[in-house]
Amino acid sequence: MRLLYKKICIVLLLVLVSGVLLAQKVNEDSLWQIIRKPKDDTTRVDALNRLGGYLLTHKQDTAGLSLLGQALDIARKEKYYTGICQSLIAKGNYAVKMNNWLEAIGTYEAILTEPSPSKDSLRRLRAHMMAHNNLGGIYNRNGDYATALSHRLKSLELAELQTPDPNNLVIVYCNIASEYRQLKLFDKAAEYLASAEPQVKKAKPIYHFDYLYELHSLYSVRKDSAGIDRVLKEMKTLIATAEFSPYQALDTRYEYYKLEGNFFRDYLRAYDKAIAAHEQSLKTASEMNNEGSRLSAMQNLATSYYEAGMIPKAIPLFEEVYQAGVATGLTFNARRAAGYLADIFKGRKQFQQALDYREKAIRLSDSLETDEKLKELNFLEAKYQNEKRMTHISSLEKENALRKLEVLEKNRWLLVSLGVALLLLLLVLLIYRTGRQRRILAEKDRKLKEDEIKFLEGQQQVISLQSMVNGQEAERTRIAKDLHDGLGGLFSTVRMHYSTLQEEVPGLTGNPLYKKTRELIGAASEELRRVAHNMMPEVLLKVGLPEALRDMSNNISAGKMLSVNFQSYGLENRLDRTTEVMLYRIVQELMNNIIKHAAATSVLVQLNREGDRLSLVVEDNGKGFDTTGTGEAQSMGLSTVKSRVEYLNGKLSIDSVPNVGTTVLIDILLDEGQSLNR
Repeated sequence: MRLLYKKICIVLLLVLVSGVLLAQKVNEDSLWQIIRKPKDDTTRVDALNRLGGYLLTHKQDTAGLSLLGQALDIARKEKYYTGICQSLIAKGNYAVKMNNWLEAIGTYEAILTEPSPSKDSLRRLRAHMMAHNNLGGIYNRNGDYATALSHRLKSLELAELQTPDPNNLVIVYCNIASEYRQLKLFDKAAEYLASAEPQVKKAKPIYHFDYLYELHSLYSVRKDSAGIDRVLKEMKTLIATAEFSPYQALDTRYEYYKLEGNFFRDYLRAYDKAIAAHEQSLKTASEMNNEGSRLSAMQNLATSYYEAGMIPKAIPLFEEVYQAGVATGLTFNARRAAGYLADIFKGRKQFQQALDYREKAIRLSDSLETDEKLKELNFLEAKYQNEKRMTHISSLEKENALRKLEVLEKNRWLLVSLGVALLLLLLVLLIYRTGRQRRILAEKDRKLKEDEIKFLEGQQQVISLQSMVNGQEAERTRIAKDLHDGLGGLFSTVRMHYSTLQEEVPGLTGNPLYKKTRELIGAASEELRRVAHNMMPEVLLKVGLPEALRDMSNNISAGKMLSVNFQSYGLENRLDRTTEVMLYRIVQELMNNIIKHAAATSVLVQLNREGDRLSLVVEDNGKGFDTTGTGEAQSMGLSTVKSRVEYLNGKLSIDSVPNVGTTVLIDILLDEGQSLNR
């Protein structure tokens, strides 16, 4: 849940004692006048707590803690339970802020063990409710959700014993839902959010927003886009109609635009709307003067640009996030930005920059992992020490002072030994981790170089293929021309001579050998014309690919054995000559394969162009074949097709089902050089 622990600590403190420890402006002079009075009473305790809490929020830690300590001593002396709880709350919150988990846990548990007069039973319930909730917050922040949940449930039990307070109930229900969600018990989380819903309308708007935020988190882990959409609409309405404090207004707007942008980007792929929302989030974060929120908003905006393919706009934002994150210690943001930059530069084939940013990302990941390990060790040590301390307290109540001192001394040595052992273990792990990362880095460097070599080899293969295909087409053109101009003319002369011979020798027409010879000359002439036409059809050169393919289809259909249906769309403008020839040869080869091997009765040929995308589909109703292992002749034909598709930088897919038919799909992305206007 959004700012889960920090916000809830302050909220429940307000329930216990209104406004005592908030970072609001106070009249310091008036409070000092009360504090300097020699009389120890509840008024002086309240003033010490109020001023101490104020100083802690204004970076005067030593003075603030000193005043809180005085307030605690006087409150215990006067048996002023409310004052005791005020002091302990402020000290516990400060310990949480400093990540001093042992001190924080001990302080909040002190509230649970603090004796209270019977007249203060209501205050005791509220104090215990707050203490359990804050303890749950500590365990939540350190990943111990089961322990956190047990404290949250105790907090709810205490809240339900009091006069119903919508604010308290919404907070506690949402906290419990958050713990169940993080334990992946989503139905239980939904159950407690449903319990919170009747109280939401009666609670303050900020708690209504927090409820919606937790509901959004639950829908997110369940991938419920419809639920997320409903929550975002409710958030938008709440922000527009409810009254928030100036900071709450900024905070809720920032969170809303962040969630809206993520929804548009990650679920709807509506990148323009995602970018607009993240721009609003960044603007709001800047108004909040919160560097962490600003960098997160900038990271989201850069990510939306990146996923929208607007790389030039994403790069400077990622670079600013990286630089600012490193400068301000926001390592998580810097690491993510470095990772994206590494991917971007790798995609651009700028391998050195990609490698530089990958190394930076790895170093930042190592730093984050080390910090997390240290935090985890710190918390585990605090938890361990607290458990030991509570055990000791229980036993020390039954033993004398000497025994207590001996036990404490032994425990100190035990803790020192454990600390040394943990430090040694951590050192060994760090050394192992560093070595492993170096090996990983070396392996990635090797792979980057291999990728570069493969890329260059691929370029060389494309050049070789291009030269081979161009040579083949040039040779086809030359042979077709020679056949047409040479042998074609010769056959025409022979036929003319036969016609002359027929006129000069009238009786020759009845000679069977003469008739047969003349028929063979005609058949040879037609075969020569057909071969020359197949090698370089005139209709392809004169009127373009669609008409050439239609002519081919009609010629094949005229044989009555195979019906070919040709369809085309979006080819009003001609393609360049090389592309048209390549596509014609591909269809020609596929038709030859169908005629020879498929035993089909009908074929559908579709050639469509949409923008810079060209698709060719050839589908038959033949007997199909096993695409993993074809015959030698068919394999050679498909190999030729694949080579020509690769030459055009296209993609080829073949789907064949035995006794059903075969579908060949070719998808080509045209560049400017492959399109010609009429």
